[in-house]
Amino acid sequence: MENKKLEIPSSDQIEKWLLSYIAKELNLSENKIDCNVTLTKIGLDSVFIMGMLGDLSTWLGHEVDPMWAYDYPTIKELAFCCHKEIS
Repeated sequence: MENKKLEIPSSDQIEKWLLSYIAKELNLSENKIDCNVTLTKIGLDSVFIMGMLGDLSTWLGHEVDPMWAYDYPTIKELAFCCHKEIS
């Protein structure tokens, strides 16, 4: 039997997932969200962020540490961190 590795999404793919998720939940166009602005300045609270990280964990198939959202507080930084940690 062949052992297939799951494909790890790139940092850009994770960033796109986060951007799409946030835009949908906030009912905004993706182009209205700056990926270099902190999640709290975008208007996200801790409850939203925790739910988003849970959904991101499911999508990635890998646990996302909640502290990553505080250590890497922008969409771009969080996406890079997630990719680096699961690679």
